This record gives sequence, structure tokens and C-alpha cells, in this order.
Amino acid sequence: MRFRHEIIDAKTPGIENDVLLIADINGDGYNDIFVGGKRYEDNLVWYEYPTWKRHIVGTDSLEAGGAMVDITGNGLPDFVGGHPEDAYPASPGTELFWYENPGEPGRRWGKHIIDSLYVGQHHDQVAGDVDGDGRNEIVFACQNAGVIGYYTIPDDPFASPWPDECRCILCDDLPAVEGLGVVDLNGDGVNDILAGPYWFEQTADGWKRHVLDSALIRTTAAYGDINGDGLPEIVLAEGESYPARLVWFGNAPHFDEVHVLATDFFHPHTLAVADMNNDGLLDIVVGEMGLDQKHPGVPELAIYINTGNGEFRKEVIARGHPIHSGKVGDIGNTGRLSIVGKPYRPGTHVEAWINESTD
Repeated sequence: MRFRHEIIDAKTPGIENDVLLIADINGDGYNDIFVGGKRYEDNLVWYEYPTWKRHIVGTDSLEAGGAMVDITGNGLPDFVGGHPEDAYPASPGTELFWYENPGEPGRRWGKHIIDSLYVGQHHDQVAGDVDGDGRNEIVFACQNAGVIGYYTIPDDPFASPWPDECRCILCDDLPAVEGLGVVDLNGDGVNDILAGPYWFEQTADGWKRHVLDSALIRTTAAYGDINGDGLPEIVLAEGESYPARLVWFGNAPHFDEVHVLATDFFHPHTLAVADMNNDGLLDIVVGEMGLDQKHPGVPELAIYINTGNGEFRKEVIARGHPIHSGKVGDIGNTGRLSIVGKPYRPGTHVEAWINESTD
């Protein structure tokens, strides 16, 4: 595979950039890039393809995660995010919120509160159809409070906060996890919720909790049918640990087959499942976070190439580039998937590995 390294922004306005998302923000048919982090003036921005011109969204303090989803129904993605535990000047780690996409580059986005109920770091949000009505819900995790839940989008999303009847709490006692997903994990035609090494099965009697491996620590999570059995497998990486494991669980929906791909990663906070070489098989993308340059070696960005039958071959794409919350997406409508990333600290740049492989 061949990737071309490209700098999107050599120095972002903010520091400790937690959030990176890929979405067609201005509705021109091409993916753009959204970046934001801890509080600093004008630290929430988006970059417009193809020039990567920077546009200011606003000023806030973000925890890792975030989601782009059309809240207003105008066809443009809005931003959903949450505060870290020590957010300033808001009350510590309480706000879950959304920013309205104005649809005009150069205009700042308006902020609206979803809730401010839970203290403990709103790490991760994801949009998906949880209740089967054909519309997205907002799934969230308040990490240190142990809360996993979701909100239906109200008829008036500008209500602040959103009405209590829109809120559904799955649990409030989960050990701190990372990584969320909305996906039908057991093939019954109803979406379930993935939360790190746990998954919540939607049943006629409510939500049933399952554990994959409670020994896995603060995992990033991804999913996809990587072994061709017609059901999604779950991939987890211990994104806040060293030495960290990268594993996948097969034989859904019981997930009783554990496959260990690596045991020596350093804070692999970037994780994605995607077909990176267009061969029809889903691969695994994983990147290491430098974290104050404490990495014992050289940070790696790698792709585990799916060779079929649940087997993988590791291919290192880059070394020496700490990557935190990196994302995979089609940049430039080439039909190939590229990788966009940035460090957490040190460093405040945004970069991309543009996929120029020949299919």
C-alpha cells in the first residue's frame, strides 16, 4: 500500500486536541475535518477540503470522542461533544452539548446544552438508530460516573436542556470504558450498543449487559465482519495503557473466541475497522499516542491487513508520528480510505496519510 503524508495544519489554535472527526461539513460532497480540544481561544475549528482553509467553530473544552450528526434536519452535520472532568469555566465535567452547523463557512456555530446531569468526563459520543425508528439517537458515556445512555433528538432540539423523556440510561455503574458503537451484534435485526469491553443487548425486557473481557483497560472499540461469517466481530485496543493489547472477538453473538494480535502497544488510542486496500476484506487500523513523548520506542501507525480466514499481516504506515483519536475516511472522493490524525501532547498539528494505492 502507498500513502502520501500531508500536513493539514502545522499549528492549531488550541492545545491538547482531543477530538478529530471526518465529515462533509459544508455539504459540497467532499469530506472535511473537524478538530477541537481543551479550552483555548477559538480552539474548535474545521478544515475545508481541498485547500484545508481553517474555519472557527467556537471556544470550549472538549473531552475525547465527539460525533457529527444532523440534529436540525437541514442535511448538514452538527457537532455533539462533552466536557472533560476539569472543564473550565463550566461546572466540572457536566455538560453534554451540541453545536449547530450554520451552513456558511466563516460563521461561528451556536452552542446548545443536551444535559448537565453527570459529573465525570463525557468521553465518547456516537450517533445511531437505537430504537428502530429510522432516526439517529445520541449515545453517550460519562466515563468516570459509570453512565452509559442515549438521547432521542427532541422535536425542538434547541430546548436547553433536552427534556427528561428523551433520556434513557442503560447503566450507572460501569467501570471507566472508552469506545462506543451502535450495531446489531447478534443478528436479530435490532441494534445493540457497544461500550468498550461490554455490550448491551436490546431485548423485549430491556437492556441486558454482556462482558467480553473485564480485564481489558479503557479500550478503544471498533467492529465489523472481519472473518466473513455475516455477523460483526468486535475489535478492542487498550488505548490508555502500556503494554497494551490489541484483540478481536469472534464467533458472534457469543464472542467466545479471543484472538490476540499484539500485547506491546503504547496507548493505541486510534482504532478503526475498514477495507484499506479495497480487496473486500476489512482491515484493522491502529495508531499509538506519544503522550508527552514518554513512548519507550517510536510511535507507530499500522494497518493489520486482513489476509482471510481471520488472519492478519501487520504493515507499518508511519513511525515517529504520535496519533490520538485518528479517523479513517475518503479524502477527495478517490474511492480509497485515508487516515487523518493529530497528537494529543506535545504537538498541535493535524496531518493525513492520503491513500494513493493502486487497487
